[in-house]
Formats: sequence, structure tokens, C-alpha cells
Amino acid sequence: MELILKTIHDVTRDFPGGRVGLADSINKKVSEGSRLKPKTFSNKCNKDQPSHQLNLSDLFQMLTVMHETGHGGYSDILQAIAAEFDHHCIPISRDDGDFDISTRGVLNASMDWNRKRGDAYEKLYEALEDGRISANEYEALHKELIDDINATSNLRDLLRYLAEKKIYLT
Repeated sequence: MELILKTIHDVTRDFPGGRVGLADSINKKVSEGSRLKPKTFSNKCNKDQPSHQLNLSDLFQMLTVMHETGHGGYSDILQAIAAEFDHHCIPISRDDGDFDISTRGVLNASMDWNRKRGDAYEKLYEALEDGRISANEYEALHKELIDDINATSNLRDLLRYLAEKKIYLT
């Protein structure tokens, strides 16, 4: 569960406007009686405040806002939850507008995949320098592996889309 809490902590901090900005975005979508107090929400997302915890409704509202605004943090959270139970998750579909349908788009997706894979190898190399992998090294490596999986999935989805639509790139 520590990885899930750390992931929530990290991605909510990186949301535009931070946790308060995320709470404000959630509040725009919910009824008056369901609104979050930004400071309380911020505490719930802070892994160092175990007395405050997100409830399921808060989590789903947060994931929805991140997904709808294009913030990739929702995917990291889902990956962390899946990893807790020895699974992984991948997006099952994308809208046509999500792809850069060009040779440059394919090359950029490929370079992103290679960069993420390189980041994962770098963390693995660093972790193995002393002959063992600590809990902190595993957390850092796990995040890089999730990023690698997401980049791999993005490239695969783009290539599948191009093949299915029989798109000729110029």
C-alpha cells in the first residue's frame, strides 16, 4: 500500500495548481454538498499524514479529473493499485484525436518508449551497484517500470491504430 500512497502523493503534487488546484477542479464537477475542502484533500493525498485518508469517492473523482484533463497521474495511480495485487493495467482504447498521425509522431512515440526504457535500466543499474535492491530502490525502479509499460502501450496503440485504419504516412 505504500507504493499507492506514495504515487498519489507524488502525482497530486504535480497536478497544475498542486493538490489545491486538483481539489478546485474536482469541486467544479460535484454538487454543493459534495465539495472537498482543499486543505483537507491536500492532507488526504499526503503520504506523511496517515490520519487522513482518501475515501473511494475522493479517489474516483480525482482519477476522473486527471483523466479528463489529460494529466497522466491517473495512469500511475492505477498502475500502482494493480501492482499491489501483482497485476498491471493498460489503456484499452484511445480516441483518434489522441494520436499524432505522422512519421514524426511514430518516431516520437518510439523515442519516448526508448527513453523510458533507458530510465528503467538506469534505475536498475543504480539499484544493483551494491548487490541488493532496497525498498526505496524498488519504489524508484517500479515507477520507472510503470512509465516504461505506459510508453510501450502508447507506441503499441499508435501502431495498432495505423495498421487497423491502413494509414499511409508521408
